[in-house]
Amino acid sequence: MSKQLAKQVHSALVKKYEAIAETALANIAVYESNMVGIGEHSIITETIEEEYKKLDSANSMLETLNKHPIG
Repeated sequence: MSKQLAKQVHSALVKKYEAIAETALANIAVYESNMVGIGEHSIITETIEEEYKKLDSANSMLETLNKHPIG
């Protein structure tokens, strides 16, 4: 793989995980401000927990990508 292509792949991965993190944060904000959309309290907890897991995973990937860039 050429250096230019490797940099493009790395950049695309960073953008992907930034988008996943931003989406999770937006969803958490929506759930915090409007919990009426989710009926049962146990579902609220599970739903928000899933968003935090997505955020954690995306942040972990971003950290790894920054520590170990390709190219």
